[in-house]
Amino acid sequence: MDFTKLLDTLLPLIGQKAVDKVQAELSSLAASTETPWQKAVLALTADAVTKFGPKGITMALDAIKALKKNKTPKLDWADLRVASDVLAALQNAEADKKSQAQDFLVKLSNILGLILGAILKTII
Repeated sequence: MDFTKLLDTLLPLIGQKAVDKVQAELSSLAASTETPWQKAVLALTADAVTKFGPKGITMALDAIKALKKNKTPKLDWADLRVASDVLAALQNAEADKKSQAQDFLVKLSNILGLILGAILKTII
């Protein structure tokens, strides 16, 4: 998955060093994606940050929190295809893979938290 647009959005906000770290984390997570739902959640995250910048990070985090609670996230801001892919892929996930889904969502949440932390450091 290509995160170029997402990282270009973040560069002026958090600096090259932080972007490099985020890129490494996202690349590592993307390399471990094996299922359609994982790819769809990463695409949703990239869509949010690309469209809305730092606000997109919190939007993606809110969606991930809802997914972790097995609730349908509010995705009216997302590209229709991306939102549809996320919901369809997660609905099709087998029950025994729910814990794997939770682990993946936690990892992605941690990466987004890292980005928010870097942004806050530049503000303070």
